[in-house]
Amino acid sequence: MTPESLYIHIPFCLGKCRYCDFVSIRYDEAVAGRYVDALRSELRMRANGELKTLYIGGGTPTVLPAKSLKKIVSSVREFCALEPGAEITCEANPGTLDKEKADAIAEAGVTRLSIGVQSFDNEVLKTLGRMHGADDARQALELAGQFPFDVSLDLIYDVPGQSLDTWKKTLQEAVSMGPVHVSAYELTPEEGTPLMDALKAGELSMPHEEEALEMFHAARELLGAEGFEHYEISNYAKPGKKSLHNMNYWRRGEYLGVGTAAHSLVGEERTANNKFVFEYLKLLGEGILPIDETSELTPDDAKREYVFLGLRMLEGLHMQEAKERFGLELNGSTQGLIEQGLMEKAGDRMRLTQRGLELSNTTVGSVLEKLGL
Repeated sequence: MTPESLYIHIPFCLGKCRYCDFVSIRYDEAVAGRYVDALRSELRMRANGELKTLYIGGGTPTVLPAKSLKKIVSSVREFCALEPGAEITCEANPGTLDKEKADAIAEAGVTRLSIGVQSFDNEVLKTLGRMHGADDARQALELAGQFPFDVSLDLIYDVPGQSLDTWKKTLQEAVSMGPVHVSAYELTPEEGTPLMDALKAGELSMPHEEEALEMFHAARELLGAEGFEHYEISNYAKPGKKSLHNMNYWRRGEYLGVGTAAHSLVGEERTANNKFVFEYLKLLGEGILPIDETSELTPDDAKREYVFLGLRMLEGLHMQEAKERFGLELNGSTQGLIEQGLMEKAGDRMRLTQRGLELSNTTVGSVLEKLGL
């Protein structure tokens, strides 16, 4: 089977945010130009078939010049097909999006713009180490509104120093800007990041667990009242505007990833590209695929992923599909969790309850344990 979803990683940013542990380096025009040419080479070597979704992420794709953004999409069209009506997403950060770039990606066929706003509170943005201010985000959203993009906003809560009140104000301003999709992520400090270092040094402290839960509920309530469907733990969409690319991940579909550090899943084989930009350039310059790691997933690995990812979605897991595809008996194994109010049957599906969502990591861990995974 040929993957119907393609992810392209752009590893360049204006600077590193304090909480970020993704693979990224500071933008350099000459290196970025070489990188786009290397992407073309990898696409030529690996891409085929017809795509339903294309996602250009990073890093910060819109740090690239307009001509490079167009070149990336045109290369995809050259080496594989995009089906009519394909979802084409490009991530953007405020401060790096201008009219020339918006024109270029709209002309290239991008249908969906995912903007990393994170907050409309300058103090929160400063704590996160973002390169933009709240006014930059407002300007980017106003510009995006002039184009036929489906606009998605990324927001972050549970930030040191953030209050429930400031979070609600960010949510209210976000919906006032007219997006069709909102991602509201709980901040997870990662080892090796400046944010984690500051927390360990006592320079910052995380909000109390109960405050984080209040922020989660505030997003559900406010976005729900504005017509957004809560369809995945961190994601909300207007009717018909769910992220199809991410839905493919959560449903454990196949996908191809190109670019440095990109991952792919084809059949039960997972691959990971080299994570160093200059090594990636060198390998492709020599005509060598930049794949560093290849692993064949065991049946239990596949089952674990299917359950873990599927229960992130509020629709949950289709019980008959789970049985036919993986031999999983969800009905009996989840009975205790149903009695505890953490899971529920909804027609032919098994899903987390609201309480189960609040305790999702613990609940999903219990499901895996009861399934012997």
